[in-house]
Amino acid sequence: NVQFESFSIEGSLDHGVVLNNCSNVKIAGCTIKNVYNGMKISKGKNITIQSNDIYETGCLGIRIENVGDRAKLIDGNIIIDNNHIHHVGRVQFTSFMSIATAVGVTVSHNLMHDSPMAGVGHGRLNNCLFEYNEIHNIALKESDTGTFYGYHNWSTYGNVYRYNFTHHTNRANGFYCDDGNSGNIHYNNIVHDSITALKFGGGHDNIGRNNLFIKNRNQHIDDRGVSRNYRLGTKYETELRALKPFEEPWASYGKKLQK
Repeated sequence: NVQFESFSIEGSLDHGVVLNNCSNVKIAGCTIKNVYNGMKISKGKNITIQSNDIYETGCLGIRIENVGDRAKLIDGNIIIDNNHIHHVGRVQFTSFMSIATAVGVTVSHNLMHDSPMAGVGHGRLNNCLFEYNEIHNIALKESDTGTFYGYHNWSTYGNVYRYNFTHHTNRANGFYCDDGNSGNIHYNNIVHDSITALKFGGGHDNIGRNNLFIKNRNQHIDDRGVSRNYRLGTKYETELRALKPFEEPWASYGKKLQK
């Protein structure tokens, strides 16, 4: 139940802000620069990060991990809105934002530019929303990535990407579901001047609908899961079964997603 507004935070070898197992916290209108990660959010719920300027970081702009409960499909209610994040990864090549093992994160209305790798990198997400973001000038050092880059896992269902504008991504892709990443919906986005506008690499149930692609080389879908052994009996099945998909709430969740 704390709000931090209009702070200037700079000049640290560690994170600018750490929220560990916090709830009902808002950080708004702050400037965070010349730190390691701009912000780190771990566990906790009902956190709003709004209208901050985060730049010149050694690593990430914002790192989010272990929020919400994936087994019970309980939202963490983390809102990242209207921030300006740029010139990150000065020491360690990384992205503007990393989100891992999370339910119920909303990333909206953010402007992000100048990253050595991905725009937003994420894995093991459910029911997260990415909308009305503008991302450009990524992959300044590493090209096998995307403005929104999801990796691995058969259980990452219920995530929506809509009304985003990505452009001038250099050697990178637009929306990239890599190495079995599954269950994502992409619609009404604009992708301009990337390598592959929409790339699905070996996953399941990824959907692209009503997007506008301008000056991209192609769109891409492949079956790399066959040659790379993404099958039953591997970590893909093990991680999915750990969530008990045939029991509640996952059983009803799966039926809802089918519709």
